Amino acid sequence: IKKIKKEKKDDGYPPPPTRIAEAKFELIDGGYFALKENEGRVTLINLWGIWCAPCIKEMPHLIKMQTKYKDKKFQIVGLNVGDEYGEKEDEENIRNFAKKQRLNYKLGWVDRSILNKFYETAQTEGVPQSFLINRDGKLIGIFLGGGANTIKEMRELVEKTVK
Repeated sequence: IKKIKKEKKDDGYPPPPTRIAEAKFELIDGGYFALKENEGRVTLINLWGIWCAPCIKEMPHLIKMQTKYKDKKFQIVGLNVGDEYGEKEDEENIRNFAKKQRLNYKLGWVDRSILNKFYETAQTEGVPQSFLINRDGKLIGIFLGGGANTIKEMRELVEKTVK
């Protein structure tokens, strides 16, 4: 888990990098998601891949969080990082995978240049990575990997943030 360095302005949390905050992410349902149009909601952006075992391991926990907090203006957006070769994952593959896993949150793609901004922000590459954005659009947590401690800390911070 990566703690966000607090700065001495407003509530102490930095906004996400401009390229991430202003990006429009294509969703598999044909729409788009943009953080800047999402203020007032708590958002967990999850970077993942179909081929990623730790990503799959954390998905049941994401499903539970989405179900538990959906009525509290909370949403998860899962952004697929591509296949194991870095190529855009086929929409049908993602749909079939999502159905099999019973994913109940928004899914889309992240292009390579924005993915690199996420990696730069987290100061590491690889998936899964999750970024928690509060209702004011501030980045308040980065979670690396899908291990039990990371998932526990993610759940605790999500619960605290939605309340």
